[in-house]
Amino acid sequence: MESVVRITSIPVIENSLKISGKIYTKLKKNRVLNWPLSSAEELFFSSAELIKPLIDLFEEPVTKLDNFLCKTLDFVALKVPSVYMPPELIYFNTKEYMSDHIVQPVLKRANSMKQIGSVASSYATDRIDGAIDAADQYVDKYLPSCDSPNNEEASRKAVHTFQKGKQFSKKLKRRLTQRTVAEAKALKKQSKEAIHILVYAAELLLTNPKQAIIEAKKLWNYLSEDEPENQARPQTLEQLIVLLTRESARKLVHVTNFLFRLMGSVILQRSYKNRNN
Repeated sequence: MESVVRITSIPVIENSLKISGKIYTKLKKNRVLNWPLSSAEELFFSSAELIKPLIDLFEEPVTKLDNFLCKTLDFVALKVPSVYMPPELIYFNTKEYMSDHIVQPVLKRANSMKQIGSVASSYATDRIDGAIDAADQYVDKYLPSCDSPNNEEASRKAVHTFQKGKQFSKKLKRRLTQRTVAEAKALKKQSKEAIHILVYAAELLLTNPKQAIIEAKKLWNYLSEDEPENQARPQTLEQLIVLLTRESARKLVHVTNFLFRLMGSVILQRSYKNRNN
């Protein structure tokens, strides 16, 4: 497809593909990951051979889609020519644009507001100083001080309320800190368990492939089932992550099963037509 070639020729995407290829090559050099990755490649190529008959059936829609994508790329190249620039040049142009159109105007406005604020603050200081002196005289005149037991009791209540609020603030801060630490420990534990599971799966593939296939079939059948109704809502962040991961994998398995069923029905129909002909 011409559109795929043009998309992969965009510098940003081309560099990303090169980096991904280097990372994949390094991973494949690992003895533990070499066999699973090679098996995945063989499965992909064999699936591609099975999908070839489907491509012939959808040749016309694919051609129309390819033409539409090419026109879209032409429009993007016309409106945003910087897409085809190297990543370093895009970064430099973006940095210059941000500096000229955002950073510098903000700094100029801040400096002008600072100058205006200094003049206004000096004027306000003179006015407020006189107002405070007048208010102080009225307070002494209409609210004279009196050292009565009621005032002492009110003062004690105010101090008690302040101390109680301070204790509540410390308690809330301590509980939030404990909760955050607990969630962090749970995530760390979950990450370790996930790594152990991956290591166990790799060891099982190398030592006992038959058992690994049986376990994989059990997991696939479980994920092929419909999503259970009335699931309990997750109470912690760890439970939420587990729920999202499980249901995302379930959706992926359902889509894969649907595609394989569709491929099987199409292949059977083509073979039936060939026999009749």
